[in-house]
Amino acid sequence: MRIYRFPFEKIKKDNARIILYGMGDVGRQYLAQCMPDANISILFAIDANSTLPIVEMHDIQVYNPTILRELNEEEFDYIVISINNDSDAQYIKDSIINMGITEEKIIYSINYYDSRKCLYSDELYRWYKPSFSWFGEDLVVSGLFREMNIERPSYLDVGCNHPYEGNNTALLYLKGSNGVNIDANYNCIQLMEAERPDDINVCVGVCGGDACEKDFFLLSDYDGLNSFDEEYINNYINTLLIKRDDVRTIQVKCLSLKDIIDTYCDGVFPDYFDLDVEGLDDEVIASYDFTQNGPKIICVESHSEPVCEQLLSQGYVRYFSTVHNVIYVKSDMIRAVLRM
Repeated sequence: MRIYRFPFEKIKKDNARIILYGMGDVGRQYLAQCMPDANISILFAIDANSTLPIVEMHDIQVYNPTILRELNEEEFDYIVISINNDSDAQYIKDSIINMGITEEKIIYSINYYDSRKCLYSDELYRWYKPSFSWFGEDLVVSGLFREMNIERPSYLDVGCNHPYEGNNTALLYLKGSNGVNIDANYNCIQLMEAERPDDINVCVGVCGGDACEKDFFLLSDYDGLNSFDEEYINNYINTLLIKRDDVRTIQVKCLSLKDIIDTYCDGVFPDYFDLDVEGLDDEVIASYDFTQNGPKIICVESHSEPVCEQLLSQGYVRYFSTVHNVIYVKSDMIRAVLRM
């Protein structure tokens, strides 16, 4: 797949006010890359189609190109043309200039790469050294599947957060695997949609019981510590000296793990299950019986004895642990891993 890189190097002003022109594949990826950047503000987008759902979910309004006739140049810093076609982009640029916009305020610079051919590029993934995980979990999991002779394992990533940074399935994705990514934060899911469109990306929470709606606490738009667990959030408020008033609460639909598998995985548990739901991992694991329909490998952000005892009793071997996560391997696969 092509990843289009926003031309950050062309932005010469701090706190730049940007208008995106074009909301196809390029524009959606540009938008996702800019949303977490505090030095860039996307004012709005321009496209002939003003009903694109990804734009609506980012609360960015899309206007018809004629709006440019109404703009004063002091209201924005740059118009970034986000179209992967030189002739079309030149036509748009000429049209904008004819509307009275200064050429210096128009940026068109297309730079893309195939994410699956540039796996080891530090320039493209500044946090990849060479693992996307915080503590190398993805290298362990990738190695396990290699020993199992599974070239492209499927995965279910619940609590995925960012498409690459600190993500335990990104390495598998870039090696050709696909799966389902679940997160209660729609900001994160929109990043996933832009950066990992070959996956199924779903904005929903996970719970230990029946489907319901629950309060989801947001420390910030993209914080990996956002959680349904209010006690967990309160601990971080005290630890990180966050003001309680700065924490936003939204209502999010939640499904059980079984419902997620039935709905988005055709009822079959993928090869790999990664679970990181900030304080509720034990509850989710306890709610599911892995004996009949379970993954080959589980990585869960919990060191608790109940989780360990349950998974050991349901046919898993505790294989590896890091500061935050424990990796379990299904016992009938352990012979392949250990070359027995």
